[in-house]
Amino acid sequence: MNPYKYTILTAYYRGDTYLPRLTKRLNAIAQNRSDFHWILIDDFSHDGGKSRAALTAVEEEVQFPAEIHYLPENYWGSESVKLGAQLAQGEYIILLDQDDLLTIDALQIFDNAIARVQHRQDFAGVHARCKDETGTLVGTPFSESYFYGSIPEYRHKKRVRGELHVCTRTTLFREYVKEIQKGYPFGFIWSGISDAGYNFLFTNEVTRIYDRSNENAVSRSPVLDHVRNDFRFRALDLDDHFFPLLYDPVTLLKRLILCARYQTHARELGGAALEGLSLRTRFLLRIASPFGRLYAHRDKKKFTIRG
Repeated sequence: MNPYKYTILTAYYRGDTYLPRLTKRLNAIAQNRSDFHWILIDDFSHDGGKSRAALTAVEEEVQFPAEIHYLPENYWGSESVKLGAQLAQGEYIILLDQDDLLTIDALQIFDNAIARVQHRQDFAGVHARCKDETGTLVGTPFSESYFYGSIPEYRHKKRVRGELHVCTRTTLFREYVKEIQKGYPFGFIWSGISDAGYNFLFTNEVTRIYDRSNENAVSRSPVLDHVRNDFRFRALDLDDHFFPLLYDPVTLLKRLILCARYQTHARELGGAALEGLSLRTRFLLRIASPFGRLYAHRDKKKFTIRG
């Protein structure tokens, strides 16, 4: 029996300016609930003590159960979520970036969604939506109030775009986070769960306020890091989801070219692993390689490329 319903897990890295507002929001939610706890994993921020001071302040100000752990080196979030999954005491895990916020009713939205489908043996969790700091939905809505199915169905058959916010059964998260590597997006976890035959409940309701203004976000970094792992993830994803992607040919083409782009970088940095990929994916990558080389050439003018 889990002592909490929810574990909120934050993979933290040099986010000292965002922690006060995040702590304030979670404290506000805790005024009406006692069924969640918060785990913060510092991914070796190494910033002259700023993060250590900010995290110490969290320990002093937080008004509900929380714990902070420090990693001895930086893993780009991969080891943070692995450790957090092992420490989680909630029935469900909610990942929350340091620069984002839960909506004040987020846990109630997850409560209501879970109650609809928790009796299903294949139920893995809930995908809710995000708005930015101006209140604008990040992405496109879908027509139903709820949709129950797989991630490929949602993304490619329904062609729903935009950021999602996921509440996942801890037992499944703990199992499928094991294979994540440096450079892999966290979506790797939910993709693995979905590919194993589990389904999610998708809702248009908003549980996360997504901060687009963070200058230190990975998407704005001048470095393309761990490109060999990034290529490997993208190639496996293309391999696994080729047939659902046929419903969404524009996305298929974009993913293929992006994969070929990272393949070019990976080869130049010591090799791009093709083991386990189907002949179909290898053939498609060969066709897309001229476009990949073009984009990789442009990258070199904008980014530092690291393996």
